[in-house]
Amino acid sequence: MNAESTVHTRKTKWKKVSPYRRRKFTKALSRLFGDTDLLQKKLAVELEVTDALISYYLNGTRAIPPDHLFAMCIALHLDTHTQRQLFDILDWPLPDDRGRGTEREVIIRRYMDTCENDASVTVRRCNKELRKKNMTPLTDKRGKRNG
Repeated sequence: MNAESTVHTRKTKWKKVSPYRRRKFTKALSRLFGDTDLLQKKLAVELEVTDALISYYLNGTRAIPPDHLFAMCIALHLDTHTQRQLFDILDWPLPDDRGRGTEREVIIRRYMDTCENDASVTVRRCNKELRKKNMTPLTDKRGKRNG
């Protein structure tokens, strides 16, 4: 497995998440979504996905890829503690969790760590930086599914 794909390998982990953890995650995500000023459509625009997809994630009818969860954390400007709680529910590690990640993971983690206190930190900026370095963006409005 190449170093660039380490974040993406977790997409298969959704199948291994127990139904209990899935329900717990969906409830936590819905609570967070309700506590923000972002509307569903606005979040979909920020993530460069459809608002229907956001609805599927919130209702738990569709598996959320790790990249989309990273993007949601950035878009919602979640603090690092809340981010860790979401990832812990799913038993997924955060990107670059131990300081040994790929360059892509380091970039994603930087955006996740600074989004809480800096409104200029956005998913689009993160995607732009990743594309500039020829890396897979978190979300892709061109129709490719990431994560």
